[in-house]
Amino acid sequence: MLQDVNVLLEQFKAYPWQSDVAIDIAHDFFILGSLLSRKPHNILELGIGSGFVSQMLLAAIRTNRRGTLTSVDSLWDWKGVRPPHFDSIESGGGRIVIEEEESFLVRQDSGRYDFIISDGDHVNMYFFIDKIFRVAKKDAFIFFHDTNNPMFSNLLKIEAIVRKAGHPCYHFKDKSAEGERTDRGLLFVINSGHGKVNAPLHHKLKYKYKKFKKQRKMRRK
Repeated sequence: MLQDVNVLLEQFKAYPWQSDVAIDIAHDFFILGSLLSRKPHNILELGIGSGFVSQMLLAAIRTNRRGTLTSVDSLWDWKGVRPPHFDSIESGGGRIVIEEEESFLVRQDSGRYDFIISDGDHVNMYFFIDKIFRVAKKDAFIFFHDTNNPMFSNLLKIEAIVRKAGHPCYHFKDKSAEGERTDRGLLFVINSGHGKVNAPLHHKLKYKYKKFKKQRKMRRK
């Protein structure tokens, strides 16, 4: 066990300090502690990014002696090209799925995952948040990143949607030291299994229509 803890600490030595998009290390510690304590069986990561969180989750899974990690990425940030660091995630025991997050969620069974980190599609996730809760098991831990980041106006509304549905949550968004990025927000939610989370219908239809028009235009070319 001590050896596993040392491996986890080594992971934090590799933290991408220069990254402007990675989850802040304070929030990483919270996610890590939650996984070590909750000891989930099925972990879902939406959006891989630098891969640091993926490797952290895999190290925690090895420490827990149980759990599987599925990481979904559309390769939008990589312009459709699979980056080399994805290989190390797979060799470490993670399963990578190259697919749009919404289409992946649609194919999953209800209540499949008991630990979910959403840090992928910052523009459209607002429109399919209901699908994230559908695949979440009762009492699942769910983390939404960048929920206080003014760059993503739709993510600013996630807390209100979750609270309206009656799910317990806490929004981490305070910053106390220079260099921290904790003010970008991390919304921690426990899926109560009772309140239904609804994606805003009128916005969803508008988004679907725009997507349809774009696809139709591409087919005509």
